[in-house]
Amino acid sequence: MNVVRVIPPDQVDWRFREDKFTLGDVAVSAFGPEDLNRRCVTPDGASITTWKWLRSMIEHEIHHRGQIYIYLSLLDTPAPPLYGLSSEQLLERSIPRPQPAP
Repeated sequence: MNVVRVIPPDQVDWRFREDKFTLGDVAVSAFGPEDLNRRCVTPDGASITTWKWLRSMIEHEIHHRGQIYIYLSLLDTPAPPLYGLSSEQLLERSIPRPQPAP
């Protein structure tokens, strides 16, 4: 929302090319409970509640992000951490646990 707030009001309908979304198209508007519970039609013609469709889009994006991370791993290419620190960085910064006595 911080980025959306800086869009100049007179530029909401701007697009860099005729076949592309405008700034306003790309910015996510607020959905109320009545909007989320309304039915919508998916591109393949299925009728579904809006909240379920939005959840599916999030799951779709997560799926593709996971694919990219797997591909990078297979290519031995370091990827940025998903949530701040990588597992290696987390281990480096962790306090060692005392080892049990033998």
